Amino acid sequence: MPKYSFCVPTFNKEPYIADCIRSVQSQSVKDWEMIIVDDGSTDCTSWVVEYFRKKDKRIKYYRRGENEGIGFTRNEAISKASGEWIVTLDSDDVCYNNRLEIINKAMEQFPKADLFYTDIDWGSTNAAGVMETWIAKPVTEEELKKGNQCLTHGTMVANKSVFNKVPYNPDKRMNDDMDFTIRAFKEGLKMQPVRERTVIYRINPSSTSKINYDDIQKDTKKMVKEML
Repeated sequence: MPKYSFCVPTFNKEPYIADCIRSVQSQSVKDWEMIIVDDGSTDCTSWVVEYFRKKDKRIKYYRRGENEGIGFTRNEAISKASGEWIVTLDSDDVCYNNRLEIINKAMEQFPKADLFYTDIDWGSTNAAGVMETWIAKPVTEEELKKGNQCLTHGTMVANKSVFNKVPYNPDKRMNDDMDFTIRAFKEGLKMQPVRERTVIYRINPSSTSKINYDDIQKDTKKMVKEML
């Protein structure tokens, strides 16, 4: 049984998912598996994933015929994971090769934490490269009410038991991370920020946060009003 399970939902990410997989394979800590759940892709995502899966038994691939949305897909990936710790990763993002090494050290320093999250670089898939770094800040009610998530979800590593208490909302097709953060905060989970960069969030034309920016902002305001 591996210590870590990378849980990767994907939908039509053929141009980016190879880099995502390679970044996991490059980890200095090798005690991992990678669970990829394809939410009904209509491009050649499956061809790319199968190429890697056939060469690396740590990679597991599950493909659905119909698109169910990001919240549903994350839950499915977690249900298939065998690791003690769930590592979130979107299929168009990439990890720095010391991501798990940094988390191992954080676990030694904060043994009672339920989940960890780190600084994250916002980058481009073109020659522009890294643009800025988002800082991992403590999650507080004050910040959540401002619409500030604080928890850099794309870097999160959580004990699998967390998702028994706070599963993803299966009805969420966007903004599932803010929904999760609010409910995790209300549940009283010990969420530990780590001031190290572990992931590059890659901005590309198909990024949900780019396409649905205005809708996400409206949804955040609605959640804050109803949930806090």
